[in-house]
Amino acid sequence: MATKSKSSPKLLLLPQPQRVTIRPGKFAFAERVIVHMPVDSTRLELMAASQLCDDLEGLEREATTRRPGLRGQLPEGGVRMRHGKVRGGDEGYHIVIGKAGVDITGGSDRGLYYGLQTLRQLIRQFGLELPAMRIDDWPEMALRGVYHDISRGRVPTVETLLYMIELLAHLKINTFSLYIEYPYRFEKHPRIWEDTQPLTSDEILILQEHCHNHGIDFVPSFASFGHLERVLSKPPYQHLANTTPNDLQGARQFRRTGTSLNPTDRGSVRLLSELYDEFLPQFDSKFFNATCDEVWDLGEGKSKGKADRVGKGRVFADFIVEINKLANKHGKQLMIWADILKHHSDAIGPIPKDVVFLNWWYNADSPEWMVDHSRAIKESGHPLVVCPGVNNWGAFMPRLERMRANISQFADAGLKFGALGLMNTEWGDGGHFNLLATALPGFASGAEHAWAHSKADEATIGKRWPLHLLEDVSGDAERVVALADWRGEWYKGITTGFGDEREISELQAPADKLLQQMTDFRQRLEEAHDLALDLAERLPPDGSVAALEYAALTYMTMAKAEAIIGRLKEEAGDKAAARKHYATAGEAITEIIPHYKELWLMRNRPSEMNWSLKRIQEMQKRWQKAAKATPRKKAKANTKAKSASPKKAATGAKAGKAKSTPKKTSKRKKA
Repeated sequence: MATKSKSSPKLLLLPQPQRVTIRPGKFAFAERVIVHMPVDSTRLELMAASQLCDDLEGLEREATTRRPGLRGQLPEGGVRMRHGKVRGGDEGYHIVIGKAGVDITGGSDRGLYYGLQTLRQLIRQFGLELPAMRIDDWPEMALRGVYHDISRGRVPTVETLLYMIELLAHLKINTFSLYIEYPYRFEKHPRIWEDTQPLTSDEILILQEHCHNHGIDFVPSFASFGHLERVLSKPPYQHLANTTPNDLQGARQFRRTGTSLNPTDRGSVRLLSELYDEFLPQFDSKFFNATCDEVWDLGEGKSKGKADRVGKGRVFADFIVEINKLANKHGKQLMIWADILKHHSDAIGPIPKDVVFLNWWYNADSPEWMVDHSRAIKESGHPLVVCPGVNNWGAFMPRLERMRANISQFADAGLKFGALGLMNTEWGDGGHFNLLATALPGFASGAEHAWAHSKADEATIGKRWPLHLLEDVSGDAERVVALADWRGEWYKGITTGFGDEREISELQAPADKLLQQMTDFRQRLEEAHDLALDLAERLPPDGSVAALEYAALTYMTMAKAEAIIGRLKEEAGDKAAARKHYATAGEAITEIIPHYKELWLMRNRPSEMNWSLKRIQEMQKRWQKAAKATPRKKAKANTKAKSASPKKAATGAKAGKAKSTPKKTSKRKKA
């Protein structure tokens, strides 16, 4: 609990620390700062100390690391790192800031790493003069993770993934995993990845090393049962599909058949064994997530005969037992998503008790998944990890309110039922047409609730995540995202590429009410778009890229809103006005796509870009067709829609300087 007087400064730390005591006085960094490290300091401690020195040098202070650390009196004007007994074990730490300097004690090198991240955040907020205080901090959950989809659209560059690792570690995330269906370069099975630009074993090892340097467990993950439509659509693997597989083009569409391995064919096990033999040795983690979620055709097709005899649950469990054997062969503890077990609780019994169940759900209005299913997993004796999401998938901009409620409720359930931790998920269903910045608010909330759910502060998170993820001291990034968050009825249709504006006639609300709501939302989007452009001018390179991503995506959301207004006008019988709105929507997409592509390529490999754009272009074609329903002159774009140039929206004044990654990791040598 924080203790402070009325005049005490409000700390904007992320995650919120467990205990803060503000004391009289201040500490000012000297012109030359020495960071004294423990005698037996590790590379993790050196990395954090080097980050701190880089920050100080950015504020025009000379900063040096030194080992061995001094014993006894704290060196005047410096920072001392040391090991000691603190609450919270290895990852706990405490910081004492006084007139003489900063003293950080960690339960291990991890604790010191996290203590230095907190000190860096204090410097980001206060600069070179810090309030005197004591912080005692420790995590409430052991596993604090982020799970990032790279298989339904965006395959990031290595530089982007390195940036993500460092950013997440700064928020005290200690687990990172990539969802892979096909974008890994399997040497024995090149047909799996032939039509993409996959991660290679060399790149995985680079990421593995960076994770080690930042205290992160890099957990391998590979789709091993369902969600294999891309693989099963190809001739060498079609015979292993449980139900009729799609052709390659059809595999890009959402379907519930042709997506799963046949669990009764030994060839399925042989294929996974060969893939695991190449994939799993690249990772040092003791865990392996084989996914196994949404096996929609379980017990149908080729597995129906066995399912009729023993039940669908047993078919699932028997295949998990085989996958578990393969994982154990590589020294891995198996993790699987737990949704099938919600529907087939009889499957739990045969599955070995050390298999970790990942309980996922993303709707805050369905607490039974978060609470009841977590309770059932706990009672089954299996380790539990709760898995909320950042709620940006299938959307141009994230659903902020839904995300925060989902994460908070799942953290509650996790702590109540003794979860191993919280794994926050980010997906690309249907084409990952949004961009990385849309996940940042969710990453921040997940990190806070996993570290200190009991201290999470929704009132200030909107100031804290922009500051520490984008260096936005104004908090305007929160306002941009909040303005673009549709919170009314039919949110899927309005904020995503999935919803069809033609379905709006199914809504119960009166048409005039819907039109007013959408007109108001359209105005909010314009404000968000203009604010994002302004923000891009003010932020350093990495924050500027994020702001430009928001600008481009709010512009696309404006196009969708314009089309919905057109549909409402059409319902009201004003077809001429409807055509103008449809035309404006189509023209906006035409103008923004080249600049959207530019932003895409700043962080991602080009191979999946056109697929992810396809859904946006399908909407555009629909709007263009509606705009030409009857012959007319070419419609001029709505003045408000043109108030900020789309070119500026996507590139901005800083585009030439903006980069997708922060400063390179410090290459300071140990003293």
